[in-house]
Amino acid sequence: MMAPPRPEAWCSLPWLSLEFSDAMGIRPCSHSRDFFPLSSTNLHDLWRSRDMGNARYEIVSGRRPKGCSSCTQLEDQGMKSPRQIENEKQPFKDHRALEKLALTSSPFEFSMRLEEGVTSILSFPENQTVIRNWAPTLQKISFQGDEPFRHSSFLSTLKTLRSSGEAGHVNLTFFSDLGNFENEVTELIPHFRKTEVFLNFLDFGSRQDFINSHKWETIEKNLRKYQALSGERTSIVILCRVNIFNMFSLAEILEWLKANFPEFKISLDFQSATREFSIRNLPPKAKSELGHILKFITADSYNFIEGSGVRPVLEYLGLEGDIHLIRSGVTLFLQSHNRLEEDFKRQFPKLSGFIQETV
Repeated sequence: MMAPPRPEAWCSLPWLSLEFSDAMGIRPCSHSRDFFPLSSTNLHDLWRSRDMGNARYEIVSGRRPKGCSSCTQLEDQGMKSPRQIENEKQPFKDHRALEKLALTSSPFEFSMRLEEGVTSILSFPENQTVIRNWAPTLQKISFQGDEPFRHSSFLSTLKTLRSSGEAGHVNLTFFSDLGNFENEVTELIPHFRKTEVFLNFLDFGSRQDFINSHKWETIEKNLRKYQALSGERTSIVILCRVNIFNMFSLAEILEWLKANFPEFKISLDFQSATREFSIRNLPPKAKSELGHILKFITADSYNFIEGSGVRPVLEYLGLEGDIHLIRSGVTLFLQSHNRLEEDFKRQFPKLSGFIQETV
């Protein structure tokens, strides 16, 4: 008889979740660094595939699959990993019961990574049947990657869950670039237990038109549609990607969001910008100037989601320090902004063209 899994290796996620990508394959969770190749076009067969079985076997044998290195690194640094967080929520100990569950039932969480220009196998009728069969035990479904409204599989999956009568216990998450919106989603979302929508956002007005392919008129209209959806069971998060185009406009952006969409939460995303536009790759002097600006923005004044406000940006730049609290506007910030903007242009003339076009 196999011994119970060791606590330092145990992870319940391979028994509970599945992430799928038509281009990359499948993996047990969004934190795994390994994608397994697609051995079938049927989602249920992929859930029960040999690769998923091998990952589970390694864990019950007391070993961590090599794709689990991201959690290992976090734990080695003394930080709580997704593995540990999930184990606290799902403290299963009997691996034999979990293996039986994996073979006879379905994942509790299903994540779909949509690929640009690819018609997903999720749209196949047989896989919509799989989703319907999974619905009674499904707790969470999420869509990442490409804009979901460009994929028929997105709305068809929401309709399948609604028609199954099981959407009421399913949490829905999806990301949008605000360039597309289907009115049909306004009727589907209320059927789900909770919905969290992440809206990619760079700037507003004419500056937005300079750095985004979608017109500001369209983006603002869609923001209003999401505002109408926002409520107790539907959370809207503005995912503001901080880069060299909008860093000097950050105060204005946050103030505009606060004034026009106070119910929206805000997340400052400073890691996902392409390399050439990432603030992390700015010269030290520029990072320091940006740090001075950011320290005038207080998390108390804006609806930042936990762990994604100004302080993590400063830590990311290596500029940790006290943040000045300004509760009555950003006057002091804007005065500092004007001076630092001019200093920046003098120090870094090669970047001044970007700044002149975007501030």
